[in-house]
Amino acid sequence: MRDFLGWQPESITTVRRLVTSMAPLCQYLRAEVLEQLDIERRTPESAPDRRRAQKPFTALAHHWSKVLLPSTDGQKPDHIFADRYTQTIAFALLLARTEGLRLAGRDLAAVASELEVENTVMGRALQLLTERVDPEFARRLNTLVQVVDAVDWKRITKQHPEAHVHLYEDFLEEYDPELRRRSGTYYTPPRLVRAMVRFTDAVLRTRLDCAEGFADDQVTVIDPAMGTGTFLSEIIDTVAEQRARRGQGFRGEAVEQLAGRLIGFERQMAAYAVAQMRITQTLREQDTRTRLDDLRLHLADTLADPYERSSLFAFLPADDALVENSRQADWIKREQQVTVVIGNPPDRERAEGEGGWVEAGSEKVGIAPLLDAFRLRGRNGTQENKLKNLYVYFWRWATYKVFDQHRPEAHRGIVAFISTAGFLSGPGFRGMREYLRRTCSEGWIIDLSPEGIRPPVRTRLFPGVQQQLMIAVFVRSGGGEKPADIRYVALEGTGEQKYAQLEDLAPDSARWRAVRSDAHAPFTPAAEGDWDSYPALGDLFPWAAPGVLPKRTWVYSTDQETLRARWRRLVAEKNVDEKRSLFRETHSRSVDRAVGPLPGSVLPKQSIMDGVSSACPDPVRVAYRAFDRQWVIPDNRVLDRSSPGLWESRHPDQIRIVEQHSKSFGPGPAVLFTALLPDLDCFDGRGGRVLSLRQKDGTPNVAPGLLQHLSNCFGHTMVSAEDLAAYIAAVTAHPGFTARFQDELTTRGVRVPLTGDAELWSEALSIGRTVIWASTFGERFADPKGAQPVGANQVWETALPKIEYRQQVGRDELPERFIYCPDRLELCLGSGIFGPVAPEVREYQVGGQNVLDGWLRRRSGSLSPKACSELDRIRPDRWLPVWSRELLDVLAVLWHLVEVQPAQSQLLDRVLASPLISVEELLRRGVFPVPDIARSSAPAPSPQPTIPGTEGIELRQPHAVRPITAQGDEAVEAPTPPARRGRKGGVERTYRRKR
Repeated sequence: MRDFLGWQPESITTVRRLVTSMAPLCQYLRAEVLEQLDIERRTPESAPDRRRAQKPFTALAHHWSKVLLPSTDGQKPDHIFADRYTQTIAFALLLARTEGLRLAGRDLAAVASELEVENTVMGRALQLLTERVDPEFARRLNTLVQVVDAVDWKRITKQHPEAHVHLYEDFLEEYDPELRRRSGTYYTPPRLVRAMVRFTDAVLRTRLDCAEGFADDQVTVIDPAMGTGTFLSEIIDTVAEQRARRGQGFRGEAVEQLAGRLIGFERQMAAYAVAQMRITQTLREQDTRTRLDDLRLHLADTLADPYERSSLFAFLPADDALVENSRQADWIKREQQVTVVIGNPPDRERAEGEGGWVEAGSEKVGIAPLLDAFRLRGRNGTQENKLKNLYVYFWRWATYKVFDQHRPEAHRGIVAFISTAGFLSGPGFRGMREYLRRTCSEGWIIDLSPEGIRPPVRTRLFPGVQQQLMIAVFVRSGGGEKPADIRYVALEGTGEQKYAQLEDLAPDSARWRAVRSDAHAPFTPAAEGDWDSYPALGDLFPWAAPGVLPKRTWVYSTDQETLRARWRRLVAEKNVDEKRSLFRETHSRSVDRAVGPLPGSVLPKQSIMDGVSSACPDPVRVAYRAFDRQWVIPDNRVLDRSSPGLWESRHPDQIRIVEQHSKSFGPGPAVLFTALLPDLDCFDGRGGRVLSLRQKDGTPNVAPGLLQHLSNCFGHTMVSAEDLAAYIAAVTAHPGFTARFQDELTTRGVRVPLTGDAELWSEALSIGRTVIWASTFGERFADPKGAQPVGANQVWETALPKIEYRQQVGRDELPERFIYCPDRLELCLGSGIFGPVAPEVREYQVGGQNVLDGWLRRRSGSLSPKACSELDRIRPDRWLPVWSRELLDVLAVLWHLVEVQPAQSQLLDRVLASPLISVEELLRRGVFPVPDIARSSAPAPSPQPTIPGTEGIELRQPHAVRPITAQGDEAVEAPTPPARRGRKGGVERTYRRKR
């Protein structure tokens, strides 16, 4: 008992020991705060005054909500308050300990008062957050106090000088990994910060005539989301090192001169505390008389309207230290001229309502939303929803602060950010790119992850981050109207190799490549060859739609019976809350939300609750991933984004072209072909779009006039939409095309070199028909009497030598990986054996992802991270016989595609050497630009009777292109048609289904 009562924690001398000691106690305290809030919530307001007054946490939650809960991200406010309250107390105590203050056995008010001398904000916060807690909670808090008091910070930093860098990140991983993931808390590696600060320093010297870079007394710097203070600390070290080259005596003085020009904003109190710890240590290492308060570090919401009185600490007296700190931050946002904005802003999509005056403007002084500068005044449609991202808000705040706020007297400066790379090429950011080109003098784009989203871990500079990242530095050095000269470089290789390349970069290095110059064009390298003269695939087949996005994985399966079993489980559940959990509700789909049926269905509008049947709708086969045919439940109640246009355009000879148009992609064909309805992520698991051969009414989905122009080019030979699809397959659907144009494909979207040579065109059709026949498992371009008979079985029959299922997979086996034997050309799967399998088939990739590995993983591997319902766990527990046949079919398809690749590569070489039909020619002939009406599909035939006399009336505008006559080949001006016109005389005839 004596040992128990006299317990004292052991000395903590490592970061690992620190976070593993603090995290469980913080979890415990968080639960205690939640319990106290619940008790206080249940205390009636009619209770005696004494009982009503004893609601300390309710009062704290009310007053501190804006400070501790800058955003709830959809979570319950009580949970967020308890979490942030606990973290703030913990890190304020840790800050006090790093300052050398003893904690154990002392009153927290005294600790707070002493801490406030050097750390005004955190000291005052600690005092206010703990002064009214009851004795029982104070006793529970005391355990945390004792543990933090045992921290030997000097020993920790002696062993690990950069212990601050990942302290908060590591703490969150131990304390609440889901919170870390949700908050996007991944702080910037010091080596990356060092390189970025060095590069920005060089831009200051060479572009803004600041001879001493950051040390120049005309340079004021702000990090608007300073996190743990890494950027500001690195700037301090950089300036000190540069001045110390003239003698060590300059080191401390340089920091003293710099301090008042360094500004940092942070709105999370725990991160703010760590930033103070880090910067304090940096100041001590530089042997300077500068105190932490000499720097301008503020607990502030950067994006909040500075013209409105801050509501952060409205409950405190006007002369309170926290109120004064907030008031100074608002003055900086309104009045301070800033030379450099640098940092790593937070990234969160769907952040509508969190952008402050950047998003909403300032009504008090009549300032329009700052974000309007990144918009195209309605010319970019719903694409601009992508601007509702925190990192975009910070980009606009920074560019306004440096380039716009103080014009014309001050508009020279730099914005240097690490952020996700979406704005480099995304269509929603065209206005942002136009603004940067128009406003800045120069820009440098450093692509840190050219591999795209989810790059291999060994290539990442942020090991835990899967997004594509880049560094962007933009400078305005003068008042000229010339568009910015923007350059691009991609860092390749492993993380270490990328660091070496980054550290070797300078503003005028030879490695830079000029980006495209059009106002709205992507910030990707300008094509060095003829790439931009090739027509874009999305202009040849103008109507495009996204694939199916259910937002719940249980609606897909590799076999039909599994889907039926899941449906039965959902139907049988009587508990509504459990049914909601099984269903996995989203914003647009819930068990009690009535939605209309899929196109073609006669079912009424209904919900799962009031219309669910005991029988599962007959599953429909879909193209789930590249050459992976699965099944989906065709019920609009379970499909968030069903892409109704694709369902409505299901025709017996429909062909879908799947393109990864929004992200860069790895080795493999540039496009896929399928006869099935594709999933949104069909191409490589990362989005994309679907271009259909035919529209909803069955007419060709081809740019108006294009087929006639091609017919003119080839001596009036009839050209069909199928011919165009076959040509595209021959030229683009092979790894040789992607390798040849790897550099050009960094700019999103496939372009197609169209030959003007009739013989090459004819040869391409033969090759392309084979590609599409194989890709669709024999369902399209089949010739029953020729070399391409109908059906998957015939695709297998014609793959010679025949690929056989030589040995059965064990009855109770569920193998999770293939073993390939190159000597015997065998693919082993548990005890099962398939062969012969050529090495090229085994290694076949789409978008850099191995087709066979992905096919097997989706049948026998662990559940997808997206699988969030218990229904996903209803899956086969052994190898299914149907999979054996499907695997044989996939192997045969890949065999045919590999077999035809040499012919495709040779054809591509000859096409590129032939006369090409360019964008300029199509513009001259009136085929381009594609009219907007062609980008929306013609409606499907109505099941209702047609009004007599209106049969065949076409609402589309006829096109200018007509057959070339002997009188000449001048382009014909497009006539001005009446509002409604029939199809007679038009180029494309009404499609009729084959009987």
